[in-house]
Amino acid sequence: MASLPPLKPGPGSPAATPPRRRLWPWFLAGFLIVFVGMSLTVNAYYMHPSGRAVVRTQLWDYYLVQLPRLFQAHNLGPATGDSAVGTMLLQHLACSAGGGFAAMGLAWGVRRLKNGTPRP
Repeated sequence: MASLPPLKPGPGSPAATPPRRRLWPWFLAGFLIVFVGMSLTVNAYYMHPSGRAVVRTQLWDYYLVQLPRLFQAHNLGPATGDSAVGTMLLQHLACSAGGGFAAMGLAWGVRRLKNGTPRP
């Protein structure tokens, strides 16, 4: 008795669809590249606590100086612009998220071209 050839999976069966790869590692990689890159290259300015000078520093150093100052008691005056560190941090996170989404979109597009998925 001859054996029958194995059955091919139908178009809707789980065996017919390739395993779905996750894109979040690509988002994380893009996010970290932009976050670290901006931390090392972007300059930030803040007023010295004495109020007599403006200091230019890299973004990572700006966070090290300004974030602890948010939680310290200080007098009111020209050097008390503490909301700038929060705004800077939100902008930094938004740019990093944009880099993460760009990397994720690039990985998705390459995967789509590689698999030959037709356009909807």
